[in-house]
Amino acid sequence: VVEGASKVSEEGKVLTDSGEEASNKVTPNTNKAPSKTKPLKQEDLTEDMIQLKVSADNGFTPSEFTVNSGEATTISVTSNDENSHIFKFRDDTLKAVVVGVHSGVTRAITFNAPEKSGEYDFYCDIPGHPSRGEEGTMIVE
Repeated sequence: VVEGASKVSEEGKVLTDSGEEASNKVTPNTNKAPSKTKPLKQEDLTEDMIQLKVSADNGFTPSEFTVNSGEATTISVTSNDENSHIFKFRDDTLKAVVVGVHSGVTRAITFNAPEKSGEYDFYCDIPGHPSRGEEGTMIVE
């Protein structure tokens, strides 16, 4: 778990600040949603997190990653250009998992991956950004 992100219980479930299980289906940044971190330094990132970089030229790198069904998952998002970006999933069951970053900034969020296996598309929620390639897929196995 990264400093500032949601804590994870001994059972492997992501918790809110009040100790309840966080929900991916609620409005982002509410008390039931997983918490995102404040800006992070490169040395704060860990090998076990999914590290995404996003830019106008390259979109999301990597544009595809795989996670385990129901498992606590941490994603970091870094803006690798002078633009702001908002990482978001298209599926409403993950609507609370949102990370906004501006130029050169990295933030992370820890959430429970969906129980249902399949592909979950993500994108940058700033108008015009998906059409220039800022999108990808999370595969849940």
